Amino acid sequence: MFSMFALLAEQLINLVSHAVSPVFGPQSVAAGIVLATIAVRLALVPAGWARHRATRRSAELAGLAAGIRERYAGQRDKLTAELGALYQSRTGSVLAGFLPILLQIPLVAGMYQAVVLPVVHGHASLVAHHSLFGAALGGHLLALGAAQLPVFVALLAMILMVGVVSSRVLRPSGPRPTGIVGLVNRIAPYAPAVTALFLPVAGLLYLATTTAWTVAETAILRAVA
Repeated sequence: MFSMFALLAEQLINLVSHAVSPVFGPQSVAAGIVLATIAVRLALVPAGWARHRATRRSAELAGLAAGIRERYAGQRDKLTAELGALYQSRTGSVLAGFLPILLQIPLVAGMYQAVVLPVVHGHASLVAHHSLFGAALGGHLLALGAAQLPVFVALLAMILMVGVVSSRVLRPSGPRPTGIVGLVNRIAPYAPAVTALFLPVAGLLYLATTTAWTVAETAILRAVA
């Protein structure tokens, strides 16, 4: 579905890797994945800002709606009218905030496919022909030899560390939820590490970079937005 975006992402990786090859040498494609990912995420910062603002507006809307329900609990007609007026006045701004989020999906999906799929837009992917410190970028966990496993393990450890930081830095304010919701909130930061077990080395490299960026970006936006 996003094969054209995957091709564009692969071309970006190739362009960046050629630019940095004098510095990184045999690791230039791996470096290209990291730098291209950062470039894409940097370009999507406005969408991240919009997502954060939309989340805040949704939370504010939910708080206002709860107040109206409490105030007019015994007045059904008045409650319906007030809620309708509230949603009508706020729906446009909330939907406008989510539009940039929808626009970023093809870019993120294309970048992901470019580093995970063995075939991109009808040809063997760029990562299939390169390696990171001897570990094939297209190699999966079970296909890697003993000498290549340390690279996979190091990248997986990085993703786990990002999960630990995320669980502490991005913890929601207020009382911690319990039950199923609380369990999901506790394990969600580590979901990328589970996904990483089924990805090639290039996928781990991308995942480590993009998840670290997400944690940093979200923490900054919470502080300044």
